[in-house]
Amino acid sequence: MALILDKTEQKIVDIIDAHRNEIIAFAKDIYTHAELGYKEYRTAEKFASFMKNLGLETTEGLAVTGVKAT
Repeated sequence: MALILDKTEQKIVDIIDAHRNEIIAFAKDIYTHAELGYKEYRTAEKFASFMKNLGLETTEGLAVTGVKAT
């Protein structure tokens, strides 16, 4: 059975596929530089920068170090 995606879902999949290697490198970097809960300042900054580079609007400082991208 084939998976049917709407336009938004397909766009998300395409962005993930296009940035696969960057996402893997990002995950490895976070793993290598683990931070304590609510003290993930380096990770939050890195994530916000990555999202902005994708052209997404970011909101930072949510619940101390949280970041949201839309």
